[in-house]
Amino acid sequence: MEGAIARVFEVLCGVIMLAGALLFGAVVIIAPFLIAIQGVNQQWIGTLAAYVISAGLSWLCFVTGIRLVTGRRRSDGGLFPSWLEHAAAYPAALLMTMGAFRGWILYGPEEGQRRQQVASDVLIQARQRWRNRKSSADSGRTGVSSVKQT
Repeated sequence: MEGAIARVFEVLCGVIMLAGALLFGAVVIIAPFLIAIQGVNQQWIGTLAAYVISAGLSWLCFVTGIRLVTGRRRSDGGLFPSWLEHAAAYPAALLMTMGAFRGWILYGPEEGQRRQQVASDVLIQARQRWRNRKSSADSGRTGVSSVKQT
């Protein structure tokens, strides 16, 4: 029963991601017309930035939504490429560090230290996953088992 509930939740999240892909895709379709209407002035740079960001988010939402709805994963078993997970860990840790500083100011040093520990744990786990995937990919190519380095 737990597996069925998890699968329904995955499909629901996939449908939401596909809806997000449609939303960002609409911005991608509308942005060139807005640039053409505005002409060359100072505001077209912001529209172009919205276009590029929306195109990337639309593609990410679409691919993730399809993977969630169909249940098919990447060959390494994840939803996202390892480089994307690794790159996303750093902004997440930065935001958590900012939250830790806020917690330190508002709630005292214990809360700040706890939040900072959570931020560092996120980075450590992302780094471990990235190393494990990299070492398993390297060992799969060479046929030699890799030794974990410290």
